[in-house]
Amino acid sequence: MPFDPSWADDFEAEKRVLAALLGAQAQIHHIGSTAVPGLCAKPIIDILVEVPDVARLDALHDALRTLGYQARGENGIAGRRYFVKGAPQRTHHLHAFRAGSPHAIRHLALRDWLQRHPEACQAYAAAKRQAAAACGGDAHRYVALKDEAVKALVALAMANRAAPPAGQREG
Repeated sequence: MPFDPSWADDFEAEKRVLAALLGAQAQIHHIGSTAVPGLCAKPIIDILVEVPDVARLDALHDALRTLGYQARGENGIAGRRYFVKGAPQRTHHLHAFRAGSPHAIRHLALRDWLQRHPEACQAYAAAKRQAAAACGGDAHRYVALKDEAVKALVALAMANRAAPPAGQREG
C-alpha cells in the first residue's frame, strides 16, 4: 500500500512500550519499508532491537506475550530473536540482535540508504510492485522475487555507509 505517515507514530507508540519493558540498554529502531517516507509497504511495523545479550530476551517471552507478541525463535537467522504481533493480521515484527551485530548493521544501513536516496527508494518500490504483481499472494514467493533487488541495495548501502554525504569532505 502507499506510504502512510502514521506508521512513524505507530512505531513511536510501540517503542515507548518496548523501552519500558526492555530497559535503557535496549536500542530500538524503526526499520523496513514503513520506516522509509514515500516507500510503499505492507502495513506491518518492523522494529529492530539491539541488546547486549539476546538470550536475556528468552526470559521475557511471557512479558512480550502480554504485549501481544509471539516468539518465533531465531526464525532462520542465527543469533536473532524474532517476534510477531497481531493475529490474524500481523501489525508488528520485532527483530532482536546483539548490539552491533552484522544483521543489525545491514538493516540500519539499508533503511538509512533508502531514506537518503530517493532514486534508490523509487527503484526498490518498483521492484516491490513487480514482485507483488507476480507472486500470486504467496509471501515467500514475493520475498524471493524481490531478493535480488534487496541484495543489490544492501551491498550499495553497506559499501557507502561510512562515506560522508555528497558535498562534504572528511576533515
